Amino acid sequence: MKLKSMLSHLHSFNLVSEKGFNLETLKELLSSCINLTSLSINCIKYVDLNWNSLNVNIPNLVELKFHLNVSMNDDGLELLLKLNPNLKKLYLDECISLTPNAIQIIARCLPNLEELSLGYLLQKVGAVDLWCLSELKQSKSLTVILGPALSIIHVMSENGIPIENLILWYVDVPDALIDKILKLKQIKSLAVYNNGSVNIKDAHLELLAKNLPSLTEFRLSHSNHVTLDALKNFVCCAKVLELLALNDIKNITTNNKDDLLYCVDQHSNLAIEIDSSENSTGFNVNNGLKCDQH
Repeated sequence: MKLKSMLSHLHSFNLVSEKGFNLETLKELLSSCINLTSLSINCIKYVDLNWNSLNVNIPNLVELKFHLNVSMNDDGLELLLKLNPNLKKLYLDECISLTPNAIQIIARCLPNLEELSLGYLLQKVGAVDLWCLSELKQSKSLTVILGPALSIIHVMSENGIPIENLILWYVDVPDALIDKILKLKQIKSLAVYNNGSVNIKDAHLELLAKNLPSLTEFRLSHSNHVTLDALKNFVCCAKVLELLALNDIKNITTNNKDDLLYCVDQHSNLAIEIDSSENSTGFNVNNGLKCDQH
């Protein structure tokens, strides 16, 4: 009884298991979390769970994250989403048993979804599969990991989806992708992160600064092509910019921070973060871009 009382006061719960969960125990555990708003489930190893049996409704749940849940299938996902229709944030990472049909399930069950990350599922789907996401008229945040960023951003931009936070992980950034991003006029936070060479160019920076009028945060990591002069022009042109965060940008060091700030001394609220450490592992994108506000 004491444990159930404690669980009833939880608002955020991160479940991690290296061996998998006992489904009945998990159901009983979650049934006690009546005030839970955020749930993250992480199965480290390949675990065969019958997710169709996890018929748990968590009345206040608005955020659901799956990490390494290789046994989650389309039917199990649909059941969970139908039982928790008030979800606003959905993150699917390495749910390799999901098929392209999961995209339609998400659009059908969660029309009011605001934040979405499809994880590796995005590598399985084509442009036709993604078009149903045009129904997500309330979506404000999109995370693309190792996927066809051009296809999904095309769907969002062509249908006027009000994306404010765009996060690109391990995604190439050709000219065509920049053109699509420029159509997302409501973007406030943009992050382009990679552990290799991101092909963001000086010309891309100029276009982003001049054509995204609401851009307040920009994060760029591991790019070998941008120059200090282009970054100076970027901070001058991005009139409402409040944060520029640079991580392992070739030839840009902490010594360049004053040079950049000098260009925008009229913007007293601008913060510039530069990390040129060889051991840097990249940004905490969820927290940095305010996608995980709990």
